[in-house]
Amino acid sequence: MPLTLSLVTPEKTLLTAAVDGLRLPLADGMAGILPGRAPMVARLGYGPLTVRGLAGESGEKTWFVAGGFVQVSPSKPGDAADGGTVAVLTNRAMPPAEIDVAAARAELTEVNARVPATPEARTQKDRDQARLRAMIASAA
Repeated sequence: MPLTLSLVTPEKTLLTAAVDGLRLPLADGMAGILPGRAPMVARLGYGPLTVRGLAGESGEKTWFVAGGFVQVSPSKPGDAADGGTVAVLTNRAMPPAEIDVAAARAELTEVNARVPATPEARTQKDRDQARLRAMIASAA
């Protein structure tokens, strides 16, 4: 009883496939999703989206995701994937091998040097630091 996973960025749909399960970063921690999970909507954080049981792939496949939303829905009668559907809508998704660690470290150095003048600027600095640290960790 697989799940149907759709991984979507603003540019394109990266994946629509049946999977056995996945782990993904939420704004407040990691979550695991298996077939039959209760419906939910949550805000994505920054970090690795790991999928297991992807058709034609052995082991796990991972993408770095940078924010967005996830929606888990139950299956509808007659659906091929009777374990439910998971829609991951993210600003950015890339395989860890495509992450330019040197560029991310350089950008993190620039972000760390910023002196925020407003609460909004402080929030943006915190977000940028979290994104870049997660990106560097995902590439390792």
